[in-house]
Amino acid sequence: TWVNPLDRITAMYEKRQYYEALRLLDERLQKYPKNTAALLLKAKVLLAQERFKESSQSYEAVLESAIAPSVRSKALSGLGFCRLGQAELAKRTLDLAGFKTQLDASESAFQDATNLLPSNGEAWVGLTQLYILNNLPA
Repeated sequence: TWVNPLDRITAMYEKRQYYEALRLLDERLQKYPKNTAALLLKAKVLLAQERFKESSQSYEAVLESAIAPSVRSKALSGLGFCRLGQAELAKRTLDLAGFKTQLDASESAFQDATNLLPSNGEAWVGLTQLYILNNLPA
């Protein structure tokens, strides 16, 4: 029986075996650089490692090539979480301008994701986290 090669990598991600998952994803993307499922999974692994800039690049690569609204919405919500993570880092370092810039970018990405796919629960969770973070005292 045929098994989706990304299923094994997804299992590694779920077990927090990020290094091995990234190694296999990079091998896969060498062969199939436009594989949106692999790009989305790579972005997710990088996000779990708080490698926000690299994760953003993978989500943006999906947005450059994906047409399906569901895929674009997933990439936009992931990008929103990257920006939200960058906002949290900026807040910790007292970079208030960077904090505000990243919050605005995060909100925009989450809003775009929900506009494309109103049932995107991840984007709604992201918006909730964003509003909580934005309303907490510095």
